[in-house]
Amino acid sequence: MRGLRAELVLRTQGRVTAPVRILCLLVSGLLLLTLSCPRTRQKEPLVDGFLFKEVQFGGTSYDRWVEVYDTDGIPQIPIAKLNGKSLDMVSWNPIHAIYEQTDAFKTDTTYDLTVDHYWGRAHARITMPADFRVTRPDTLYVYNRDSLLIATWQRSRGATWYWLNLYLDYDFLDTVGDYDYYEFDQDTVVYDTFCVYERNRFFPWYVRTILEGEAEFLNWACDGPQEAPGALGNIQGDGYGYVMSANQPREAHFIVVSPPAQPMDRNALMERAKMKFLNRLRRMTGVSDSLDLPHGFRP
Repeated sequence: MRGLRAELVLRTQGRVTAPVRILCLLVSGLLLLTLSCPRTRQKEPLVDGFLFKEVQFGGTSYDRWVEVYDTDGIPQIPIAKLNGKSLDMVSWNPIHAIYEQTDAFKTDTTYDLTVDHYWGRAHARITMPADFRVTRPDTLYVYNRDSLLIATWQRSRGATWYWLNLYLDYDFLDTVGDYDYYEFDQDTVVYDTFCVYERNRFFPWYVRTILEGEAEFLNWACDGPQEAPGALGNIQGDGYGYVMSANQPREAHFIVVSPPAQPMDRNALMERAKMKFLNRLRRMTGVSDSLDLPHGFRP
């Protein structure tokens, strides 16, 4: 401090003038104030994340994903933890960090997420809903155009809402005998264990005869805020944002047909549905026809 004062003062006849003394005292005070003050609070980061389990045709997958954003820059790489266990950082740049792990984890369990960053700690509590299953429709179901479509499932402990997706398509002849194709794809949020779809949602007036069709029903048991207008985030502390969880049992594939004039060969319909499903998998994964497929799935 004496060196700083000696550099700033001007001497007149070997004495320091009064104005310079005042300036030295001000500079010294400001320096001490700067060193002793805590860091100024900046804009809190956005934290986004999810816990996910999915049962598929080929197996079960798990994912835990957390992202931290700050468009003003992240002075220090954050540390993301679930129940005290650090998540692996898989991507980083000066404004964005991503953490992910894909090993199996428990369902029907509460998880505490913490993100320690330069300005403090953001945190949230989320429940991973328990395993459950769809009870209707099943893979042997044949949906006729003259009936309602009713979906039901077991209640998942820990779920606060259910996210449904119904995809349906079919080939048909219209009222003048021309061939055409119809496709339906809808997401729905419900809070109970059933959903009823009116038949007029799927079959416009101009559909005369359905040649063949198939459908897929997916159900995610969820906890956390919905991604919808007006939803409030559940990240607390030094941050804001959203973290949710979803547990998806195996999807239900079923057949869509017109009311039969005579009893249909159910086994033949199932084989045709299996082949269409297998072809869809091949298109998605690039699998060749030469694979050693299970009996009943070979072209």
